Amino acid sequence: MASESQKKNIILLGGTGPSGLLTLKLAFDHGHLVTVYARSPQKIPTDLASHSNIKIIKGSLQETERFFDLLPGTDTIISLLGPTSPWHTGTELSTFYISLLQHLQTTPHPPHILALNTISIRQPSDSSSLTASLLVWIVYLLANSAYTELHQIAAVFEKEGKGLPWTNFRVAWLADGLDAEEANAGMVGKGGWGMRMEKRELASWCVGEAERGVGASKWVGKMPALFGGRKKEV
Repeated sequence: MASESQKKNIILLGGTGPSGLLTLKLAFDHGHLVTVYARSPQKIPTDLASHSNIKIIKGSLQETERFFDLLPGTDTIISLLGPTSPWHTGTELSTFYISLLQHLQTTPHPPHILALNTISIRQPSDSSSLTASLLVWIVYLLANSAYTELHQIAAVFEKEGKGLPWTNFRVAWLADGLDAEEANAGMVGKGGWGMRMEKRELASWCVGEAERGVGASKWVGKMPALFGGRKKEV
């Protein structure tokens, strides 16, 4: 449990999905304050929705001014948003991130943005991985519009996020399960990286990164690949 001085003010996007609810619960367990900004907040279970540390705001990504009003005093924005299906069309997410990053360029003490992406985004420090390459090709062929939007999101952070504290973390396969171990971050093909990561491990990494803060994070302005298992960050 965080002390009063260690409590973080977190905005959570994607907080009504399985990974988001696990992140929300873990943040509460650690004593943090969470604002959930969601289109359908009724999906949040009653035990979480009634928690004393939660603030729920109903809104869409198009209502940017409504979202911007929540930013003062925020330490971290955790976004677990992604294309809703393989047939996802449109640029709703990348357009939102453009508006958010441009707004934060003029904001004193901008929060650290932790935003979800996938390993289809390659980084210079990645090593070759046959399994990763196969997954990327499958996504490219079968979910090309979602693939395109994810690449656009990465490009937006690199272009519009200059000088801002952001981390566009990449995942491969998020699995359900109770056998969560340690959450790790590194590069594809290195340091024990693997395709599988439990959603509980993702929640653990996001909350842990929020607790570390910008000053102690090694991933500001970077796109680490997350993975599960008992390995150290590399």
